[in-house]
Amino acid sequence: LDPEQHLTSEEEDQLYTSLHLGIFKLHHLVDNLLESANIEARRFRISPRITDLSLVISEAVQTMRPLLVKYDHGITTEMPLDLPSVYADRKRIVQVLVNLISNSNKYSPSQEEIRVEVKVEDDAVNVSVLDRGPGIPPDQREGLFERFVYPSQESEISQSGAGLGLSVVKAIIEAHGGAVGVKDRAGGGSEFWFSLPDRSED
Repeated sequence: LDPEQHLTSEEEDQLYTSLHLGIFKLHHLVDNLLESANIEARRFRISPRITDLSLVISEAVQTMRPLLVKYDHGITTEMPLDLPSVYADRKRIVQVLVNLISNSNKYSPSQEEIRVEVKVEDDAVNVSVLDRGPGIPPDQREGLFERFVYPSQESEISQSGAGLGLSVVKAIIEAHGGAVGVKDRAGGGSEFWFSLPDRSED
């Protein structure tokens, strides 16, 4: 840029947004690389405590909002009013949600809404991230949560990142005593889900 050239307010906003998204993507990538290295070296640990899951979800949504806006995606959340607390590592669960929302953001058509739904069933709290992307064929689901595995969709953005996000999600959730998975979303798309044990009465 010419140092004597003055940017308009709109140009400044675009520049700041671009810088913010670039920093976020780099931070996100580094987080997953570090976590993956710790998992590989068997140094991975969590620090769980009684946690308000609704606040965790809100933090993840706010973290992802600029990237969702860039790709013209909306996001909604649905959870029970009497959502129980969970015994979890807040930072790690935010990372799980950011990874799953980021994944949906990559594959969803523009102007489609991503949903985060929470349900309490039996002794678990189940969280789902639902999109209207192309879905994951059944024969590609095995191993999807392993390192460096991508869905084989022909898309410029489908190969962005390091192929680590879902493996990190799996390691974090299993360290909490929960489970992860993916299934078809009714009406088209994917539903990536994870469960956390309900420890509200412990």
